[in-house]
Amino acid sequence: MAELSELSKTLYIPLVGRIYASKHYPDMIADSKVLDLEPALPSDAAKMCDAQNEYTMLSSVARSVNMDRRIREFLAAHADAAVVNVGCGLETTYWRCDNGRALWFELDLPEVIDVRRELLKPGDRQFLIPGDMFDYSWIERVKEHGERPTIVVVSGVFHFFEEERVVDFINHLAAFDDVRVVFDVTSSRGLKMSQRYVKHLKNASVMRFSIDDPHAFASRLIDQARLIEHVPYYRDIHVRGTRLSTRAAMRISDLFRMVFMTTISVREP
Repeated sequence: MAELSELSKTLYIPLVGRIYASKHYPDMIADSKVLDLEPALPSDAAKMCDAQNEYTMLSSVARSVNMDRRIREFLAAHADAAVVNVGCGLETTYWRCDNGRALWFELDLPEVIDVRRELLKPGDRQFLIPGDMFDYSWIERVKEHGERPTIVVVSGVFHFFEEERVVDFINHLAAFDDVRVVFDVTSSRGLKMSQRYVKHLKNASVMRFSIDDPHAFASRLIDQARLIEHVPYYRDIHVRGTRLSTRAAMRISDLFRMVFMTTISVREP
């Protein structure tokens, strides 16, 4: 299996979380595809599991659940849409949400795509794109398949970049005729707590990006951009049966406005 950088190794964290939740909390997420991957996990993934508690594992699961809901809603309105998963890692959204008509594009660093190709054979209408998310040639690769309503999901990625780069990335999405972007983001307070968690995993990556005022952030984008939602991260997550400490941590996160799901319409017809 390909050697991964410290940043790329984080692709195992949400995978381990989905395995745990699928076994213990299938009402939250039932991901049969990810259970098939468990025997193939390297020792690095097992060590990451040992370093986590239930809350930290389920926090990444909550991101998948939140993304799934927004993708399904988009596909319900645009059955022939394109779904672009930026920083796809080993995410198995396609097998949970595909409607039989949409096109799916999985974008990540070449080393990650190599691992993904080895572990997850692409499904029908699913395309792997190795490359840097800030090398915007990937946009043309998506558009080669025809203009269509497009949803770009960015899961657990923006945190590691400066705000200027995030703004530039979102503005570049206006190259599509009809596009929205969905991403998870912390407040500045949540960013400090998240950075402590990353250090606990012995990951040298530095988290930089946060949003305290979503409207001020949206004002930095192109004129067509429109903030659709900026909502508490755990608001719609099924938590019945989880440990009391897990439910308390989720409640505190939402109460003190630490993590959010944000959707921005970058360009509409």
